[in-house]
Amino acid sequence: MALTNQSFTKKLEDSTSNPQKTSLRIALLHGLLSGGGAKRLLYELAARLKARGHSMDVFHINDCDDIYLSLEPMATNRFVYYYEKKYLIPWSGFIRKQFRTLYRPLMLLENFLDLRRFDKLCKDIAKDIDENNYDLVLANPFTNFQSPNTLRYLKTPSVYLCLETLRGTTEFLPQKKQVIPWLKRQVGKFRRFEHLNMLLRRRNDERNVKAATTVLTNSYFSRESLYRWYRRDAGVLKHGVNSDLFYPLNLERENLVLSV
Repeated sequence: MALTNQSFTKKLEDSTSNPQKTSLRIALLHGLLSGGGAKRLLYELAARLKARGHSMDVFHINDCDDIYLSLEPMATNRFVYYYEKKYLIPWSGFIRKQFRTLYRPLMLLENFLDLRRFDKLCKDIAKDIDENNYDLVLANPFTNFQSPNTLRYLKTPSVYLCLETLRGTTEFLPQKKQVIPWLKRQVGKFRRFEHLNMLLRRRNDERNVKAATTVLTNSYFSRESLYRWYRRDAGVLKHGVNSDLFYPLNLERENLVLSV
């Protein structure tokens, strides 16, 4: 059963407005390692789905921070999957950063193996979700990977909240200029490996986004970006404001300029 953007919204509305309708069983999938806007969106959305009578099971990896805006109060069950990034050479972070230019060929191999391990993990998650007969999967971004590979293996209808493309591979990032001629030549050679790594990750993200049954994004700008890079259309889900926390205080205006 495929859900379009309109049918997904209609199904949610029907199940909450009509008392004879049964609530939806939702598998909530995410890989957000720390707090931020994506976690705030996920928390508020889960809280409102819970208030409307839907039941949710949360699926996430072990590194996820569940202290900030914990989803446990909204979840019926929580399933945690173990994932750990492995390095070919166990250098400290400081040394890896200082010798990043020379390390780029190994970084390409590391990232390829990392995607292989992540793909296997996502395949296991998809199998577990399908075996539990959920009505739909509400998938969210995974830190360091963006979209989960789980979307490619699911048989259950899925809705992916795609807030952006893999920006490191779709937007121009200023590069630090090298003033030493020899080092400049070496950077040019090794940067090819970094470009290959970006293409590998972007291709992986594109396949995942295209595999989702329904894609929702947060703005028309993000919708255009998704279509430009991935040729995948998405519905726009405008975020609301929690009026219990944010409301006018009728304070005297000050002569300030806010830059965001």
